[in-house]
Amino acid sequence: PHRAMTPLTGTRPQAVAVHWGGRLCSRCSARSSDAGGCRPEGQARAWRARQALAHTRKLGRIGPMKPLSLAVVLALLVGVAPAWSASPAEPLDRTITREYADLVPAERLPHAVELALAIQHWSLLERVSPNRWAAHRQVRDKHDVWVEIEIAADQVSVRYQRSENLNDSACYTRSEIRGICSRISKKHSMCDDPEQASRCIHPAYGEWIDDLLDEIPFAARQIEVISNAPRPVGD
Repeated sequence: PHRAMTPLTGTRPQAVAVHWGGRLCSRCSARSSDAGGCRPEGQARAWRARQALAHTRKLGRIGPMKPLSLAVVLALLVGVAPAWSASPAEPLDRTITREYADLVPAERLPHAVELALAIQHWSLLERVSPNRWAAHRQVRDKHDVWVEIEIAADQVSVRYQRSENLNDSACYTRSEIRGICSRISKKHSMCDDPEQASRCIHPAYGEWIDDLLDEIPFAARQIEVISNAPRPVGD
């Protein structure tokens, strides 16, 4: 098959003529899709590619296509499927603090913290004091984190306590620590005690804390709306 010559113009032609099986066809007006009839240009190219591949196989230049082995399929799936452990760990910030001076009145901050915990699916384990709480969050029934939350003036601080299945571990292996300490002039405490090395954790932890702290002003606004709502007549 070969294309009929079309004049070069400043606009794209609306239809491209294609010779197919001895007949002149238009891509925009093809009526038949049988082997000997007219085909749209895209189908014609696909048909020619299949014919060329079949002819090449007959000549023995390439063998038949073989199905992928189970091992290859599993490797591909592992490579593309999102995995909890695939995300690189981040340095653990044990205390994350946010200031709300211009966002939440100080007297409303404790109630806003408790409401934000509920909205963000945290469990309030204990109210240690009017401005201090112990909280826990679990995700997918296997990722857990425990924190302590405290209000000081117009600031809210979240302190990491412990976690399970969040990849909480030293940021460096012992061999990496030895390599680092051999190259730096001012020795870090981890050079004498590898247990002093910085800790890393799954980035989801930081995201959960950010979401919780971001929720507090919105929770305070909801409390304000509810408290200012008109009461039913007779109450």
